[in-house]
Amino acid sequence: LGSGSKMLNDLWEFNYQTQTWKDLTKFARKTSKYNVPTRRIFPLFTKLHTHETFILYGGLNTRYSTLSDSWILWFDNNGQPHWKMRKFMEVTPTTSLYASIAPLEDTNFGVNEAVIYGGELAWNLNTDKTTTFANSEK
Repeated sequence: LGSGSKMLNDLWEFNYQTQTWKDLTKFARKTSKYNVPTRRIFPLFTKLHTHETFILYGGLNTRYSTLSDSWILWFDNNGQPHWKMRKFMEVTPTTSLYASIAPLEDTNFGVNEAVIYGGELAWNLNTDKTTTFANSEK
């Protein structure tokens, strides 16, 4: 963040047809009963194989401490966004800083829907750990 910048806690949707942005922040807070992810930078975010569903994991909070929470974002049939905190099935990834996340669409993996690989544990100390995420709420 640059000088004078601050972390926001907003959610935006881009419409490819109209080439416009729509602020979904107030809708997401209302539909999720104000239980939404805290402000953060550098989180991992990817679309899941489940229709209209995404995962947000980790990042750094306003004090630049590592976060290890995971959130599911999904859109209902009316296009309204909803957030829900979720836990990884087996183990929580060690870190999200400089890690990579990708959706899994191969049914050979069973119920796993996303994989997180690597990341930075400490200054100049990286990991090659791989963790998968499964969304049991389809």
